[in-house]
This record gives sequence, structure tokens and C-alpha cells, in this order.
Amino acid sequence: MLRVLLLAIVVITVVSLLPVESTQPSAFADPAFSRYQRLAGAQGRALLWGGDPLIAVVEPYIGAPGNRRLVEYYERGRMEIVGVDPGAVTEGLLVREMVSGTVQQGADVVVQEPAADAPILGGASVERADAPTYADFTTLTAPRLAGPGDVVFDTWIDGDGNLSEREPPVPITSGRYVSETGHTLPDVFTAWEQSEPFGAIDTLRALGYPITEPYWITTGLGEAGVSLIQLFERRVVVYTPDLPVGERFSLTDVGRHYYRWRYGVDPRPFQAAENRSILPTESNDSGLTLPEDFRVSALPIDVDGIVDIAVAPNGDLALAYSNGTIRITTAEGQESGGDPFREGLLDPVAIAFSGTDLYVSDADGLHRLRDANGDRVVDNERTVSMGELEPESVTLVAGLEETLYVSGVRRETPQLGQATTAGFPQPDPL
Repeated sequence: MLRVLLLAIVVITVVSLLPVESTQPSAFADPAFSRYQRLAGAQGRALLWGGDPLIAVVEPYIGAPGNRRLVEYYERGRMEIVGVDPGAVTEGLLVREMVSGTVQQGADVVVQEPAADAPILGGASVERADAPTYADFTTLTAPRLAGPGDVVFDTWIDGDGNLSEREPPVPITSGRYVSETGHTLPDVFTAWEQSEPFGAIDTLRALGYPITEPYWITTGLGEAGVSLIQLFERRVVVYTPDLPVGERFSLTDVGRHYYRWRYGVDPRPFQAAENRSILPTESNDSGLTLPEDFRVSALPIDVDGIVDIAVAPNGDLALAYSNGTIRITTAEGQESGGDPFREGLLDPVAIAFSGTDLYVSDADGLHRLRDANGDRVVDNERTVSMGELEPESVTLVAGLEETLYVSGVRRETPQLGQATTAGFPQPDPL
């Protein structure tokens, strides 16, 4: 018993040094999204995104690898993988697209759609018929000349998009003129910006440039029920002066609004991979009770020789075969392309996804297979450890906080050509 406990301690300690990450059962489609979100800190995360991801989608984007990119929608925004660099995350210009009607599908490629005829206020279940729509702001994006710093913002906008001038609830004056888009930030916004509300993510990266002037609007927030709003490229900022100091700034649900506008439906709640089931052909689903939106199906796949199965964030299945082949199959059982995802492995025993990366353990060690552009073709392969554990004993299990646990029995003697050092060799950063 003592020997087993010591072995477990060694394995867990060594594995913790490996730069292996997983989003299962985490909701993130790629570890890069989770890493980027953590830059904002706990308060910034809640403010910027409003909770866990709603849905991950591979969207067309000319110029990206495979002319596609992985994006993830949140209540209050969208993150995007912009290239093969796993740390290259940007945030979508969702407000600018909804106001202008131009859907960016490449650095120099746009698709023109009608501006979003949807209220800028409201969220998952309650819409605001008394609020102006994104389309109402289309004519309000024209650049303005910089004014004197003591000008008080006194323009109001109603639910029909009509403007009027009247006394504001509190005097708020000009703060900083943004020449890139020709609009002025209120002084309270510039002060808030200096407080670093999004942690290590600067406000330009989080909000973009302002695309309108500030306007007073009825929001129902605070005792007076009115707020000052300003539309930025990425988000809509709401300032309610009579709320407690720490609650005066909020952001609207632009991520959900954009997804409805672009796809015509609400984003479906994330379904963790462990909630999906594969039933054999002879199974009968009569009498089974399933949660809403779940389904039972038999997949027409070759099960002969399968040694392990892993589920990708998008629902694809990775099937590892004893002959050294890995095939990718969709959740409907359709094989992606004619060629295997990987061939020539030496006695594979276990596979597991870490985001969109597939990790494979075989007789030669632990390998990372990276599909950077989501086309189900290996773009980059790397061995991250080499044969420290007995191959037949290895198990890969995705854990919380972007970890991958590797368990197994340590080899009694090293393989030919292997160094006899204790622990795993230290690989370069992924």
C-alpha cells in the first residue's frame, strides 16, 4: 500500500509540471479563451462577459487558417481565435456591426445586412420595447468636432430613437475627445477608465473606440430610473449616477443580441461533453426519458479495434484504434474527410481533448495533435513526454482549471536511448 501511495504522489507531482490544459468539463471551447478571461480578474470577468460561455461556433473569416476561426459567445461579448497562435484572442466588434449592418468576414471582407432592429437593452428573457434599437443609432455615428471641456451632456434618446435636449439628472461634462472615431467620452467614463475596471485588459481592447456621443435614456435602473449610455465598437456602457459607487457602471447583453441578429435564434446553452451518449445500434430508445434538446442515436462507425474515445468541444468524436489510427467523426456519425486524422501511432492506449488539441498516449509517449483552424487536419504535432510510464497503464483524464491528469505505473527501466533522470523531461512551453 505504501508503494502505491508513493507512486501516486510522484505521478501527480510530475504531471503538474506538464503544460497540458483542458476545457473539459469546463465550458470553454479553447484554453486560450479561459486564459484571456482570467486577465480581467473576478470583477472584470463578471462585468465584461456576464457569466460562462453561451456557445462556441466556427465562423467564416477570410485570411484566417482555413478561412475559418473559432469564436465563443457570451451574454456580453464574443471572443475570437485569430490565428495559429494559441494566445491570440480578440474581442468582436459586435456593436459596430449591429449598428452599421456590416458583418466582418475577413480583414477586408464584409457582408452587408440590415442594421439590427433590436433594443439595445434587455437580456435573456425580457426585451425592452421602450428602448431604442441598434438601428436607431446608425445615423448617430457620424464624427463630431471636439467641444470645450465644460460642455454638459444634455441630449436624451427615447424608445423610438428620437433625440431631445433637457436637463440631465446630474451635470456630466466632456472628458476626452477620441479622434479615431470623432466622439467624446464623458468625464465619468475617463475616470472609470483610469481605475482599470477590466484588470490587465485595457479598455480599448475591452470596449473599442466610442462610435456615438453619450445619451441619457430611461433604463429603470437606480432611484430615478435613468442612465447615461454610450455605444462603443465592442460594447454598450451604461452609467447610472444614483446607484452605489461600485455598481454605477454596467454593460449590456451585446453577445446575445448579436447572435440573435446574425443567426435568428437564441444561442443554445452549452452542453458538456460528458452529457452526450453513444448507444449501440441494437439499442431501443423507447421508454427512455431525455432532457430537453437531447437525443439518442446510433452512430454508423467501425467499432472494431477502438481503444479509446474522446469528445471535442464542438461535439466531434476522436476514435483511437489499435492499428495506430485516429479518426474524427461528427456527433451524427459522419466521418470528416476521407483520410484519418492521424496514422502510424505505436499502440495507442488513451486520448483526451484539451480545448481543440488532442492528446494521445502510445508506446512512444504523450503527443499533442493540434488542429488550429478547426478543419479536422493536424496542423502541428509535438511529443510532450517520452515513455516514462508503462504504456498499457496510462489513463488520460481531463480535469478542472484547464488541467489534464496523466496516471500510470512508472517504468522499472528506461527505454533504449532514454535518459535515466527522475521525473518527466521539461518540454518547451506549448
